[in-house]
Amino acid sequence: MPLFFIFVLAGLILIIGWSLKNGIGPMPTASKTKMLLFKHLPKEKEGVIYELGSGWGTLAFPLARRYPSSTIIAYENSPIPYLFSKMGLFASGLHNLIFLRHNFLCRFKKCDDGGLLFISESDGKA
Repeated sequence: MPLFFIFVLAGLILIIGWSLKNGIGPMPTASKTKMLLFKHLPKEKEGVIYELGSGWGTLAFPLARRYPSSTIIAYENSPIPYLFSKMGLFASGLHNLIFLRHNFLCRFKKCDDGGLLFISESDGKA
């Protein structure tokens, strides 16, 4: 069995397993959703912005570009999307974006600066 096939299969198994554990799969944020969200966000923001459940980073990267004076902290606990996000971060050169591999539900006790909670389009759950 080719090594590439083994890696792909292992990646799929990890994604499916973590999707079952989290109750939702790592879905990219749709362009229409991002457009609507950015329409309602302030033009400028300083401080820390949390992106909770960042998946593949499709919302975290635009947030980091829009708010260069802010620190964007993106939480994702599924390993494959997290690794893709970290690789994208390396290639992007953005210095105000941090990806952390943690379950944000277990990490946050108090959040003073602000946050971004994305509601899944598919099921309406936070």
